[in-house]
Amino acid sequence: MDYASTYWIVSLADVKTALSVDDTEDDEIIGQILSRVSEEFNEYTGRTLLASDLTEYYNGDGTTLLYLDSYPVNSTTSTMEVYVDDDNDFDADSKLASTQFWIETKVGAVKRLGDNFPAGIRNIKVVYNAGYAAGSMPEPLRGAAFDMCRQYYMARDERPDVNSISKGDTSRSFIDGRFPPGVRAILDDYKRYS
Repeated sequence: MDYASTYWIVSLADVKTALSVDDTEDDEIIGQILSRVSEEFNEYTGRTLLASDLTEYYNGDGTTLLYLDSYPVNSTTSTMEVYVDDDNDFDADSKLASTQFWIETKVGAVKRLGDNFPAGIRNIKVVYNAGYAAGSMPEPLRGAAFDMCRQYYMARDERPDVNSISKGDTSRSFIDGRFPPGVRAILDDYKRYS
């Protein structure tokens, strides 16, 4: 996935405000940092956090429930496309009618009504929109993003694989080499359901 500005979980302007940066001299480096933080947060949580149009393939397991990779789901049964096709062609005949499934938007679950999702390998295709709208990213995630951007910005002249940062009287260590403990705790709350 390309982590251009359309995938940033917070805006460049908001990050610059958090960093107390008033000019445009470091916009490119801050943008690169913001791309890195957004990608790392999506990877760690196993979700696409910023609302995006997604096409995903799943293995059917013979049950009525399918858990999507990303949530909250913004699509409705009218705008989500669910295909079930053992031949993996996913043509119009394999598309479920909007009355054949129900969506639990908060957790990203699709329930098939009146039938099961048949067992198979990549025999289900779902086209949908999920993630938080640009202006509704939860505050804990925004704060964690600002904290990580600040950490990377402070370390921009150091090696990118450092697991601790020292500037002046301030020193921070990263337990897993990526996230300070407070950021990791917040991200743990947003990890994808298994």
